Amino acid sequence: PALDEPAPTLPGVDYGRSPWTLVAFTSPTCEICAQLKPALARLADAYREIDLRLVDHATDGATFADFRVRSTPYLVAVDSSGMVRSRGVANTLDQVEEMLAEVLATPAAAFGPPVTDLRAADVPVDDAALKGRPS
Repeated sequence: PALDEPAPTLPGVDYGRSPWTLVAFTSPTCEICAQLKPALARLADAYREIDLRLVDHATDGATFADFRVRSTPYLVAVDSSGMVRSRGVANTLDQVEEMLAEVLATPAAAFGPPVTDLRAADVPVDDAALKGRPS
């Protein structure tokens, strides 16, 4: 998904349970991924406000497709409202830390209130245009 768009559902994850969810997409054939995994685990321990989720291409290709990930290692930072706030390839620990610094420096409140149900949003509806449409 693009920045500031809702993140796809991630099995077993409630984005609202943590200020940030960092989704790290890896592949068993990716040497850089193998090198980054231990560092990612250490970062997750150091930053308690981040829920780290590793998604492996070998076992979860559907999630790769849902997030439109085409290469690894790839990171997606999702805020507590479920919106994508940062994303991109991270080939080094420095790039990972740069992304974390960026998202942690911006309070989630700066993005505005989450939109949890678009049907409940205050949007004018043209009732005449809806007549005759199945509900």
